[in-house]
Amino acid sequence: MKTMKPRTWVAIFIVCGALLYAMYSWFAPIDVVIPTRSYPPQNAGDLYEKLALWRQQREFNDPAFREGIRAIRDQGDIDQWLHRKLTPEEEDKLKPVIRRFEEIRPLYLQAADQPCVMPNPYNMMTPNRTFIFFLALAQVEEWHMTEAAAQGDHRKLLDNALIVYKIARQISHQGGRINGTDANRLLLRTSKALSVSLPDLSASDSEKLISHIRQCLSEKTPLSEIARHESYVIVGTYQAILREQRRARSVQRPAIDRLWETKQLRWISPRLAAREVFSYYQHRGAELDKPLLKQKPPSRPIHPTNIQFVNDFDYLNRRDRLAEAQLRLIGCAAAVRAIKLKTGRYPKTLQEAGIQDLNVDPYTGGEFVYKVNPAKGFLLYSVGADGNDDGGKRLDDAMLGDVAPTLAEWKPDDTLDTAPVWLK
Repeated sequence: MKTMKPRTWVAIFIVCGALLYAMYSWFAPIDVVIPTRSYPPQNAGDLYEKLALWRQQREFNDPAFREGIRAIRDQGDIDQWLHRKLTPEEEDKLKPVIRRFEEIRPLYLQAADQPCVMPNPYNMMTPNRTFIFFLALAQVEEWHMTEAAAQGDHRKLLDNALIVYKIARQISHQGGRINGTDANRLLLRTSKALSVSLPDLSASDSEKLISHIRQCLSEKTPLSEIARHESYVIVGTYQAILREQRRARSVQRPAIDRLWETKQLRWISPRLAAREVFSYYQHRGAELDKPLLKQKPPSRPIHPTNIQFVNDFDYLNRRDRLAEAQLRLIGCAAAVRAIKLKTGRYPKTLQEAGIQDLNVDPYTGGEFVYKVNPAKGFLLYSVGADGNDDGGKRLDDAMLGDVAPTLAEWKPDDTLDTAPVWLK
C-alpha cells in the first residue's frame, strides 16, 4: 500500500478545515449586534403609541370617523395630494376626524417638547400602529394651519408649524424607513400650508419663520441614521424568525409569512444575510447624505432573503430631498420678502439676504436659482430631481419640473398649473 506524502495530508487537512469553516459560517448564528434602545423616563413615544390605539378603537366604534380615516389613507401615499385641495366631499369626510382629534390634540401638542424614542421593536413582525395615526395627524395639522392662514392668524400658523417640526423630529429619531416617511409627510404638509401664507407674512413673521426652519433643519434626522436603524429592523426580523416567535399572520407582509412557513432562512445562512444587510445600509447611508444628483446608484443585495426585504430608499430619498428643498426655499423666500418690506427693494442675491446656510440645493449641492424683476417680483427655485433647469416650471403630478416655494395646484378645469410663480 502506497503511503501518502505529507503535503497530501496537509492539503486534505486544509480542504477539510475550509469545508468545516464554510459550514460554520453558513449555519452560525447572526453576529450583527443590534444596540439596545434606551427610553427616556417621560417618553413621548409612549403617548403616540397610546394615541394610535385610540385611533384604532375610535375607527372601530365610529363609522363617520372610520370613513374619514379611509379617505385620508386613500390619498395619503400618492403624490397628487401635494398639488390639490380637498374636494367638498373629502372635506365632509374629514370633519369627523378633525372633531375627534380635538379630544387628543392638546396631548400631542404638549408632548412635542418631550424627548421621544418610538417604542417599536427592531422587527417587522410587530405591527406598526402609529403609521395611520401619523398619516391622520399630518392631514389634521395641515387643516389647522390652513385655517389659521385663512383667518390671518399668522402667530398661530407659525407656532403650529414649529410644533409639527418638533413632532417630525421626534418620530424619526432612532427610527427606520417608516418613521422617516412619517416625518417627511409632516414636513411636506406643513410646507404646503406655509407656502400659501408667504405673501401675507410681515417682516417679523418672516424672520420668525426663518428661525423655525433653521431649527428644524438643524435637528432633522439624517438619512444615513435612518438607513442604519432600518438595517437593525431587518436584522431584528431575521433574529425573531429564527427564535420562532409566535405572531399573528400579516397579510401586508407575505414575504415574512413565506419565510415563517418554510423556515427557509435557516438553510440559506442568516449570518451572511445579516452581514450583507448591515454592510449595504452602511454604504447606502453614506451615499444618502450626499446631494441627490451626486449619489451613486446602489448595488442591490444578492442574498435571496435580502432581495425580498432590503429597500433602496429611493422613495424616501426623493421625498426627503423634496421636504428639505421646500423648507429651504420657503426660508429663502421669507428672507427676501423681509428685506423688501424693510428696505423697499429686493436683495440682488440670496447672499445679500444673509441666508447662505439656507441657500443650499439638496438636489445639486449648489445654490438655488434666484432672479429679480422689479415689476414681477422674484423667482426662486431648485432644479429638482431631474437636474434640468426648467425656468421655474413647477413640479407636476409625476414629480417632474423645478421645486418652488409654492406648489402647483389643480385648476377647476382639471389641469395642473405648473407655470413659474413670481413672488412679491
